[in-house]
Amino acid sequence: MTSRHFNPLLCVAFAIAALVAMPVVSVLSNVLSGGTGATWSHLAATVLPDYIANTLLLCLSVGVGVIVGGVARGGVTP
Repeated sequence: MTSRHFNPLLCVAFAIAALVAMPVVSVLSNVLSGGTGATWSHLAATVLPDYIANTLLLCLSVGVGVIVGGVARGGVTP
């Protein structure tokens, strides 16, 4: 018979996951609640284009960095 032991690392992992999930849950609850048309139109007119451009730039930069790092690492290993 095995007994379950308290794992503090698991508690820390769940706490971090909850903190990361909070903004997503908040946005989803805002979207699914009624009366968000004005909010989304305001965001689309003011900050959403910048957020989308920054996100795409970040994805592109990470992709280029991974490719450069992978090619450099591939040339080092036999």
